[in-house]
Formats: sequence, C-alpha cells, structure tokens
Amino acid sequence: MTARRIALLVLAAVVVVPLGLLYVQNSGTRVDLVFRLPGFAWYLARDTALPLLMGICVLAGGLLSGAFFGSRLMARGRRVRSLSRQVSTLEDDLALARLDRAPPAQPQVSQPASAKGGSADVGTDAGDDADGPDAAADFDELI
Repeated sequence: MTARRIALLVLAAVVVVPLGLLYVQNSGTRVDLVFRLPGFAWYLARDTALPLLMGICVLAGGLLSGAFFGSRLMARGRRVRSLSRQVSTLEDDLALARLDRAPPAQPQVSQPASAKGGSADVGTDAGDDADGPDAAADFDELI
C-alpha cells in the first residue's frame, strides 16, 4: 500500500466513524423542520429523523458549493485552454521567424590562390561584418 492510499483510508475513517456515531446516537430523535416567517409557517418535514435532515442539509450544501466552485473551475479550465492555444500559436510564429531569419545556404566556391591575388582565405567574404548574420537577436533570449 502506498502512503497516499493509507492517508486516504485514515481520512475516511476519521470522517466515517463520527458520522456513524452521530447516526446511532440520534436515530431515535424525531424533529419538525419548519420555515417561519412573520404570520406564516411552512412545515418542510414533520416527525423526521434528525440524521436524515442533517444528511439532506449536507447534500444541499455540497450541491450549492459544487455549483459555485465548479463554475469557477470550468472558467479556469477554459482560460487555460485558451492560453495553451495562444502559447502554441506563438511558438509556431517563433519557429517561422527563426526560419525566416536564417541566412540562405550559399555554396562556397573556392578559387585558386593565384586568382585572388595571393590571399588563401577560402569561403570568406571580405564585405561581411565581424558579427555576421548569426549575431542577430536570439529569440530565446528575448523571451
């Protein structure tokens, strides 16, 4: 058994044991559930067991809180999906920009040293900057 499973079993025991004791102690207790307003009383339940009314109240509270927090979770989920789509779109744009900025592949033709006038540098262009096209801004550093 994993530690998580043991923790869940302990948590279940901590919750179930007191609920069982509450049911056993109060199963014989009968109550009336009345909604009172000035000049008006509405009997919601007559001669009902207390654990049943408590279970109904817990269930109603769970449904209301589930509806409230569930709608928030669904809104967050939609926001996460929207942001994930934006991230993937931006990553695609970044990949395309990197492809567009890449220098075109040019074949380097070597000429004999006698044709150049004595310099034996092969494949270099005298007009290039010291930095060259590889010194353009790296998009990873900009992010």
